[in-house]
Amino acid sequence: MNAIKTLRDADKIAKGLGLVRGKGSYNGEAFWVRPGHPAIITRARLAELAGLV
Repeated sequence: MNAIKTLRDADKIAKGLGLVRGKGSYNGEAFWVRPGHPAIITRARLAELAGLV
C-alpha cells in the first residue's frame, strides 16, 4: 500500500525535494526525476525519501 494517496500530494512532496514530474509513465505509474539526473523516482521511493514509510 502506498503511503502517498494522491498524485497531488505526491507532487507537493516532490516539489519540496526538488524533483519534477517525468514525461509519460513508468510501468503505468507517474514518476519524478531530479533535473539533470537520469534516475526515475517512483511514488513508493518518493514516500521513502520523504520519510513516510
